[in-house]
Amino acid sequence: MTLFEVLSDYTPDDDDSFLPVKKGQHVVKLANPFPGHYTCSDGQRNGQVPVVHLKLTDPLTQHPFFPDLFLSDEWQFVTEVRPKDWRHIVLCSEMNDKGEVCTKDFRYDQINKLKRNGSDVTKRLHHTCEFQLPGSFHKKTSIQITEYMLFMMFIDFMASARLSFRAATADKFWNLIYSAMRLSRLKKDIPVEKLFPKPTRQSVSNKLIDIANQAIIRQLQAM
Repeated sequence: MTLFEVLSDYTPDDDDSFLPVKKGQHVVKLANPFPGHYTCSDGQRNGQVPVVHLKLTDPLTQHPFFPDLFLSDEWQFVTEVRPKDWRHIVLCSEMNDKGEVCTKDFRYDQINKLKRNGSDVTKRLHHTCEFQLPGSFHKKTSIQITEYMLFMMFIDFMASARLSFRAATADKFWNLIYSAMRLSRLKKDIPVEKLFPKPTRQSVSNKLIDIANQAIIRQLQAM
């Protein structure tokens, strides 16, 4: 995801698919649906913006509507985790197509180092991501997934799965998410990976066949 600055006002006729923006505003690019337009987010809404209204920002730029977030190239960095001694931990919030998040973090004893575009800071932030599932990640560290990181994981999922806005906001989709959350609360001792394991095509097919067979058996018994 990349941060862009808006060069000129844009007021579309179709507010459902396109995103109105103002000059000087900042938006995050989510996808490139077709030539000449980017799907962007202003932190509250998503929509398409013509590229003629956008300008790529410089690396290591402070996020406009999340003051503790910085961007470097294609990585996002969330800061800060601040214990009593005021050290600062910068977290990479990159996510891969498997839903795993990067576990790389960088410690800075002085927050002023993060506010400079020095080559030493930028070079240090460049790294090869090391991915783990969020459930197994937070067991090894005190770092927690923030609401913003969770939202961006959802946006990444929409983009990679080519999920439409209608499907992403459908009641059935969110009922699935809420039901999984309720189940995980009831069974706190079971890791989420075991409670709701990633299915394969064959396992889904076998499960559907088993459900159908059970339904047929119940109908026969009722006769």
